[in-house]
Amino acid sequence: MQKLLSFPDLSQNTVSHQDCRFLVIEVLQSETGSSLQLCHSLSPQVMHWQDHIWLVDLASCLAYWQAQAQIKQLTLSQGLSKQLDQLFGTGSYRAVLSDHPWQALLLLPCLARQNMQSLIARHSRMGENLLQGLSWDDWWEACAHYTGHSQEQSPALELQKRRRPMQLAMRRLGCSTPSTIKNMPSSQIRRRFGALLGELWDMTWQSPSAPIVTSNRSPASLSFPWHSEEQAAELSVRRCLDTPLRDWDIIEGELRDDLNRFCLLSSFKKAQRILAMEWKIVLYNLKEISVPILFRHPHSLQQDHPQQRTALLQIFYALQKALLQQRLQNPEEPCDWIASWELRITQTLLAPPRAATLFADGDDTSWEELLNLENQLPAPLESYALREDWVPQDSFIQVHQEKLAPPLGEHMESLCSLGRTRPLYMQKKAYPLFHLGQSRLWKFRERTMEKWWTRPGHPGVRDYYEVLCDEQLLWVAREAEEKYLVLGVYG
Repeated sequence: MQKLLSFPDLSQNTVSHQDCRFLVIEVLQSETGSSLQLCHSLSPQVMHWQDHIWLVDLASCLAYWQAQAQIKQLTLSQGLSKQLDQLFGTGSYRAVLSDHPWQALLLLPCLARQNMQSLIARHSRMGENLLQGLSWDDWWEACAHYTGHSQEQSPALELQKRRRPMQLAMRRLGCSTPSTIKNMPSSQIRRRFGALLGELWDMTWQSPSAPIVTSNRSPASLSFPWHSEEQAAELSVRRCLDTPLRDWDIIEGELRDDLNRFCLLSSFKKAQRILAMEWKIVLYNLKEISVPILFRHPHSLQQDHPQQRTALLQIFYALQKALLQQRLQNPEEPCDWIASWELRITQTLLAPPRAATLFADGDDTSWEELLNLENQLPAPLESYALREDWVPQDSFIQVHQEKLAPPLGEHMESLCSLGRTRPLYMQKKAYPLFHLGQSRLWKFRERTMEKWWTRPGHPGVRDYYEVLCDEQLLWVAREAEEKYLVLGVYG
């Protein structure tokens, strides 16, 4: 279990932000069919943009890839880079990781111009520098492909109408590259050259202000023309009950048989890992309820055969939530009796043929057990990582809150080393240590200057000690007037 307390290497200028979920891949040597299959091994949401360029939305399995990278002590982009090397081969692809697919698409020709055949992060220093060198020709070509994916002809006609006036205006202003006027508000572009170019200009330099929905069943929150490539036909099993049921112990047995039936289907591959299921229930009053079943990490029905404990737990949590919502909507006539149902697998990941060990169990059994445990819980586990900060209570941060990791200097490396000696469990509200006589084994740890601008009126320097008190190892701070505050507990 010692590996569970280790931290990823943040010494590289890479991104670990949760919203950096779009991966744009240009496959240099591969057939279209095999490229689609390899991209589907990364996420079920895949779009064919042009030629050998594919868009991958990692949203449905981002937590899994973050966990896999953390197992190997890597950041997300480093872990994905190694994964792409296994899938496509080293030096046979170009890829960009970004929080918006449009910005990632704009970086691909910049990578080609530098003859770079690897993965870079859009918000890394390298990504920022490359985007500054984006040419107008590449920008206009990307705009043409953007309008080509629209289901309507009006965007393409508007681009054809507005392109020449904007090109002449940029030439008169002496703007050799788009980055020359990147600070120009999109409202001005929109006012002079139309809504389409204004929107594309805004997406070029700004992060998305609203979430992007890439499911074919939901409209996109932003007007990015996403069209997912369909996976194989969805697998489903139906069950018509002899008598209506509402006792979970009996329902669980019937569902276990249905889940095991999936494993026996010839169309269900052993390498498939499930990300989402849909349970359509028909109640005794003939009302239908659709219950989504989501897994935080790709789940194998084959490995969980025949008990199917993980899937049954997630179905139970989802059923309780759906029935509660049903009672709130119909408080006068609640109906919990189930007459029939259909269980459908909606999202899966496929292990590629030449990377058979992609989802195989490795040596990190403790990490694998942790991922399996998280799949069985009603809420995700909280994960923490080191942050380069000199104040002890700010030394750790939840992983999903981590933003851009800046390049570390020598003093930052020492802060990381110091942070590993501090307790992970910090009190939300410090409390005084009154019984000094019962305390023993005082050990001075450090003297640190506080962030005086966040605590006006408090002393700017604190001394920190390890104190063994009542068989607990505490993290204690000494303030002015010999006041001692308990800030944390060593685990």
